[in-house]
Amino acid sequence: MYDGRFQYGAYGVGFDVRYVFDNTRSSFPPDSLESEYLGRPIRIMFWYPVLDDGPSHPLVFGDYIHLEPSNSRFIAHNDILVLRDLGTARRQFAGEQADSLSQVLLATAISAHRDATPAQGPFPLILHSLGRNDYQQESTVLWEYIASYGYVVATVPQFGLDPSRDRLAYAAGDHELQLSDVAFALSQLIDLPYVDASRLGVFEFRY
Repeated sequence: MYDGRFQYGAYGVGFDVRYVFDNTRSSFPPDSLESEYLGRPIRIMFWYPVLDDGPSHPLVFGDYIHLEPSNSRFIAHNDILVLRDLGTARRQFAGEQADSLSQVLLATAISAHRDATPAQGPFPLILHSLGRNDYQQESTVLWEYIASYGYVVATVPQFGLDPSRDRLAYAAGDHELQLSDVAFALSQLIDLPYVDASRLGVFEFRY
């Protein structure tokens, strides 16, 4: 989606996604009968610097939405996220052409590649915490741009206190939930060989 109006850095951009269960927490509310079942599903999307001299697969924007988990236990959770993300993509447009324009968006080439070999690093890690119920794909152009300058950038979606709620509420528990999701993502990424665990940053967009 780079349009030539600003200069990318020295690195190519790799993209990966990890579906991981946080087995210290339940995906159900504390007062539910299912709360004893541990394993909150977390989808971590991340971008990283690569050298443009190896095999990889160029992506389109729709690839950020139509993500496929390797673990079948994530299928139901992932299906909810896909439907939500597709709906958000369509709402970027109005009028009779909304459907066709959203298809153009999904087919637009982006700067990131799958299966790309990471550059040697290690690189600083930046974690993005979404604003309340924001779109996980909302700033992917920025993440690609930052990664091209030698950073690893990661984000997680926001999900409610139980599988039937795919949004966060205006409640302290929901905000603590998002904080825990971001902290869990950090624990999964700091051991990557190309991540410098001593250089970390966390930020949230506010409008």
